[in-house]
Amino acid sequence: MHKSLILFALIFIYIWGCAGGSDKYNLIDKDDRKAISSICKCMEPLTIYKEKMQNATDTASKRMYKDSFEVKVVELEPCLDNLDKLEIKFGDNKDYLDQFVEYVKDKHPKCVPIFLGIGNTDTVKNNK
Repeated sequence: MHKSLILFALIFIYIWGCAGGSDKYNLIDKDDRKAISSICKCMEPLTIYKEKMQNATDTASKRMYKDSFEVKVVELEPCLDNLDKLEIKFGDNKDYLDQFVEYVKDKHPKCVPIFLGIGNTDTVKNNK
């Protein structure tokens, strides 16, 4: 439930736009950057199953990939502990959230679908 709320908040912030300064990641400390990186590395296998599920043409294949996706999500649940730590900082700090969105788009473009729910990273780059 909390993770869904975070994704919704991130998408909302993205839609309204984010502006950054010259030191646009000053609120994201070293530990947060490590947490984001570890989440991205851990969650990358999900992207593969998601794409296969979307590209499958028959129902049996989609179900097979959906089942594999669900199993992988359960296996990778410990990775989400880092997300819980970041979630606390999102709270009422809009500036932190803005920097977080920009940081993910800039430093971890392959994680944009995971954190922001956007499927095409080229679209994100074109909309900056």
